Amino acid sequence: MPKLTKTDLARHRAWLSEWRTPGDMAAYVTDVNDAMGSADFFRQGGVEFLRDAWLAAEFGRHRDSSPVRLVPERERWPDFEARGGDVIERIECAEADICEIATNNDPWARGYCLDLLCVFRRNGGQT
Repeated sequence: MPKLTKTDLARHRAWLSEWRTPGDMAAYVTDVNDAMGSADFFRQGGVEFLRDAWLAAEFGRHRDSSPVRLVPERERWPDFEARGGDVIERIECAEADICEIATNNDPWARGYCLDLLCVFRRNGGQT
């Protein structure tokens, strides 16, 4: 599959920067991943925001957040926001691949391991 173009990246980033339900965001990222392939999803430069969006969706599902979104690119911090009622949590993530679990050596299959490890800063660094 071809790598994503700058136009593709901008379009995906814009869509993911709007408030979305966790399910909608996860489905969107899954569709993009399926189109580009897992190898490029983890290796192409400039697509880190797609992984952040997937983590935002998983975080939202686990926290029963109503919408989640990536923060605008110009802000650079944090990675995403999750809204629950009238509270907006600002979340920064870091990828930590310490799991020994692998299915067919596919990094995408290890994603559930990452979502348990990645969220480490909330609300300006206070956990």
